[in-house]
Amino acid sequence: MFFLFLILILLFLIVFSTIKFEVKRLYISNVDKIKLDYDFLIYVKLYAFGFIKFFQIKLNKSKFKDINLLKKIEYKKIKQNFTNTKLSLSKLKMDLEEFNLNLKIGTESMLLTNLLILFSGIGIPFLFNSLVKKYSKEKHRFRIEPLYQNNQLIDLKFNCIIKVKMVHIINIICMLLKKRSDIKDARTSNRRIDDDSHEQYTRYD
Repeated sequence: MFFLFLILILLFLIVFSTIKFEVKRLYISNVDKIKLDYDFLIYVKLYAFGFIKFFQIKLNKSKFKDINLLKKIEYKKIKQNFTNTKLSLSKLKMDLEEFNLNLKIGTESMLLTNLLILFSGIGIPFLFNSLVKKYSKEKHRFRIEPLYQNNQLIDLKFNCIIKVKMVHIINIICMLLKKRSDIKDARTSNRRIDDDSHEQYTRYD
C-alpha cells in the first residue's frame, strides 16, 4: 500500500511537471578550419509544479562521441507520425524563455546565401511570435550575417531555454497512440473485407 502511494505521488509529480531544455552552449563552425568543429552543453530538467527541480540530465560532446548513432534514428517514421497527427508547435504550447543566436553563413552561390539570410530573418521573428510568451530584447536576440567566400561556410553560436508542460507532451503521445490504433483497426477491417470478397468469388467459381 505504501509503495502504491509513492507510485501515485510520482505519477502526479510527472504529469504536473514542467520540462526545461537549457541549451547552454551550441557551437558549430568550419570557418578557418580544415573540418567541421562543434561543441554543445545541454541540460534537461524536470520541475514539479514549475519551480521544484527534482530531476536533471546533462548532455555534452563527450557523451555523444559516436555520431553514427544518429544514423540509426528512423527519421521517416518520426516524420510520418508527426504528419499523420498534424502536430504543431501550438499543440505542445512551448515557451521560448531565452533565445540567443549568432549565425554567419555562406554558400558557393551569392544568391542562395542572400536567400538564406532573408528567410532566416523572416522565420525567426515568426518563431518568436509563436513561442515567446514574454518577449525581452535582452533575452530574445539574433544576428545573422552572410559570408561571401564562394564556399560552404557556417559559424553558429547559440543558446536558448525552452519550457514545455508534461501534460501537453502526454496529450501528444496519446494522440500518436490513438492514430496508430486507428490505422491498425482500419487495416484489419480492410483485410476482413478483402477476405470476405475473396470467399464470395471462390463460391461463385
